[in-house]
Parts: sequence; C-alpha cells; structure tokens
Amino acid sequence: MDPWDDGDDSLLREHFQALRADTLSRVRPAGALAARREYAARYRRRLVVGVATVALVVAGTVGGYALSGRPDTSHDVTASQTRAASPPPPSAPAVGRGIGGAPATFAPTRAAPSPSVSNSPSDAAGPVPPGFEAESITFISTSSAWALGYAPCMSAQPWSECPAVVRSRDGGRTWVGVPAPGNAAYVGDIRFANARDGWVVARAPLVAKDPGGVSGVLYATHDGGATWHRVTSVPTAVAVEAAAGRVWVTTGAGVGDAHAVYSATTGSDSFAKVADSGGAGLVVQGHDAYAYGGGNELLSMTAGTAERRTLPCPEDHEAAQVLAASDERRLVVVCAGPPADGASDKQAFTSSDGGQTWTATTGALDPAGYVASLAASGSNVFLAGQRMPVRVTRDGGATWSTALDTPGPDGFSYVGFTDADHGVALVFGASPTMYLTADAGRTWTARRFG
Repeated sequence: MDPWDDGDDSLLREHFQALRADTLSRVRPAGALAARREYAARYRRRLVVGVATVALVVAGTVGGYALSGRPDTSHDVTASQTRAASPPPPSAPAVGRGIGGAPATFAPTRAAPSPSVSNSPSDAAGPVPPGFEAESITFISTSSAWALGYAPCMSAQPWSECPAVVRSRDGGRTWVGVPAPGNAAYVGDIRFANARDGWVVARAPLVAKDPGGVSGVLYATHDGGATWHRVTSVPTAVAVEAAAGRVWVTTGAGVGDAHAVYSATTGSDSFAKVADSGGAGLVVQGHDAYAYGGGNELLSMTAGTAERRTLPCPEDHEAAQVLAASDERRLVVVCAGPPADGASDKQAFTSSDGGQTWTATTGALDPAGYVASLAASGSNVFLAGQRMPVRVTRDGGATWSTALDTPGPDGFSYVGFTDADHGVALVFGASPTMYLTADAGRTWTARRFG
C-alpha cells in the first residue's frame, strides 16, 4: 500500500496544469490566442458583408440592368447631328418606340440611385441584354460609343420592358452591357462628352400605361456610366448635347409650351438657365450652341451671350425643321412642309455666319418621307427621316443622292458623324442593328448590338 495514496489526486492535477502552462508559454507567443480569435471574428464579419452585398446586387436588378461600366478614353463629342425640332407628322407613327420626329414630352421611370462617384470609371461589364434594341447612340471617338435602348426585363416586372445601355470600345464592332438609369423603359437620348461624363434624357415612357413610366427627366453619370443619378436642377428635359467642356439641355413639355436652355460644365450637375427659347431643338458644335424650333426662331449662344435670330424656312415649310453644324459658324437647315401621303416638300438653306444670313441651296430634295435627323460633316450633309433613305449632298446642296438605302419601309431616325469619315445611322423605330461608315458615307456596314 502506497502511503501517499489517500484517494485524492488534486496534487497530481495541479502538477500537470503547471507543466501544461509552462509548455504552452514556450511554444505559443503571448497574444497568439487573442489574435486567432480576432481573425475568426473578422472572417465572420466579411462573410456577413458578402452575403449582404449579393442581396443588394440581386435587388438592384429589378429595374434597369445592374451591370457596371468600363472606362474609355476619347475627346469631346462632335455635335453635328440633330433630330427634328417639330412633332412627327400626323400620318407617321407616334414617337414612342423610335427616335424620329421631334422633341416630345420626355420621361424616365424613377429617380436613379444617389451618385456614388469613384476616382476612376468602373472596369466591369456584362453581356448585351437579350433582345436589346437601340433608341439612341453617341460616339465620343471613332472607337468609343454608348447606346441607349431597352430589352425584356431579366425578372418579372409590372412594366413591359426595362431600359438598357450598352458600350463599345472598338468602333461598334462588339458591345457589352453597362448600367442603365430608371426602371421602366422610355424613349430618350444618350450623350457622352468624354470617358466619364454622360447624360440620358428620358423623354416619355415606352408604353404610356407602364406604372413605372416618367417624363422629362435628365440623368447624369460622372464615373463612366458605372452609376447614374437624377439631375434636379433642370426641369422637364427634352434634348441634351455636349462639347468643348460644357453640356447643354433644352426643356419644355411640348410644342406650344415654354422652352428654355440650361447649361453646366461637363463635370457638374449645377445647371444654370441661359435663356428662354422658342423651341427645344438643340445643336452644339464646339463652343457654340443653337436652340431652334417653334416657328422660325433660332437662339444662338456663345461666349456667355445669347442672340435671337431667324431660320429661313418659308411659311409653308415650317412643319418640321432639322438643323446641323459643320463647324461653330457654318449651319445647314432643312425645312419641311406639311405631310401628305407619305411625303413632305423639303428645302435646304446654308449659313456661314452662325445663322445671321442664309442662302437657299439650288438642288431639289426628294419629297418622299419625313425629316428626322441632319448631320453636317465637312462639305457633306446627310439627311435621314421616316419612310426615306439616308440622303447626301456633297456639293453644297446642288444635288442630292441616296447614301444608304432603307432596309425596310420605316426609314431612318438618326444619322450622325464623329469626324469627316466615320458616321452611324439608326433605323426608324428601335432596332438591334445599326449602320456604320468609315468612308464619309460612301459605303455602310450593318452591325448588330452584340
């Protein structure tokens, strides 16, 4: 019998506990256990944040397509193209699914999220939304472009379709999907001044009865389209153009209502009213801007001044007008008479002094179709419209010829040029296809957005 064995092993336990503490203190530095616990806590926090982020992204896809933009590098947009400054003729389809005709009441759906501008544009993008159809397009260089349109929503919504924006970095050969402002689709325009600063005017709901439809809203991005926000300093936006470090917006609820011109620097949302205007048509070229429409009134704005001038359209040719500028002072206008049986009489005039004086061109324009868009590029002038091909004059209006045949009966809603050689045309009514030229409109290539 062991004289030390009295049935109590507390002394042995104390001995081993002391030995264990001494051993651990030698193989594990002080604070290691606390560090391990802190690491585990950080891991749990990151897991929670990750789950929350996924939930927010999923929630964000219920409206416009929740994709991220990618940066581009380019110069100011050339604004030598414009749409008609009068409403579509009565016999033409209502401006709702296309961009032809004239400025109407414009509308987006909901206020876009508050701006969250990063130091550089986002470099993420996704596929082009299935079923995408383009309403408006803007090139800021021969390689960088954005297009605004709509596509079937990715999830069931109370509205018919969702707005969508796509971007190209290779001259329109390939496209990717990036974020779009608003919820329900709308008829509108997109313009960018550079790789960061862009705007969308949502003129009217794509479908009038869509519950998410809105009118006359201006959206802006200052991070290359990664995020969009609503600009509240401009009421009832109708048209937007940008050049030479400034952005210009015309306002008004429709023909016969008050119109005005607002302007801001490209990186700012603080728009100031420049002047009242007789119409909402807008052309910007370099430092000069022109607002027109509503009869023969022309508002010329440059160097902080606004002067009221007159378009040369005869009284029977004031039903529709399209204006373009080949440089800051050289203008061309095509005036159209009332529509009748798919045609309207047309007459062209040119000015070399910013619209102070005008000269009628000598060539006769084909009366077929309704004018919708005009582009002046160097010595060439291109005219597009509903129920007509893209027509061109290369001799100051002495003769007009067909530059691009229409692929169907609807004609073209838009033609614009980035420089003297590179241009784009959109079919009247939203389309998955555009037409590109790299030789001043002598040949054109059809490209799909995809």
